[in-house]
Amino acid sequence: MSCPEMGQAYSAMTSDMGQKLSGYLHSLQTRFGDPRVYAMQQREMQKQEAAVVHSKASRTSDLLKEAYDKKVLKHRETHRERLSKPRGRRAVAVSPESTAPNH
Repeated sequence: MSCPEMGQAYSAMTSDMGQKLSGYLHSLQTRFGDPRVYAMQQREMQKQEAAVVHSKASRTSDLLKEAYDKKVLKHRETHRERLSKPRGRRAVAVSPESTAPNH
């Protein structure tokens, strides 16, 4: 075989193999989808999931802060009321022994 014949055979074989691989790739994409598109969809779903988790966490944080602030205000008000009430001296019971003179 001469070189031009080998070149033609190589070209034919390469072209045939390329067509077969292209057909195989097309059948895989038809059956399973394009991996690049799948990866892009996965990234988009992960972004959406992260946004949902962040939103939920921030709402929970806001609710907890609001509840904490309400409790603090309630405790301050209760404390203020206790301090504003007049407190009289308690009558201390005097035992008869303490009033007796010490001899």
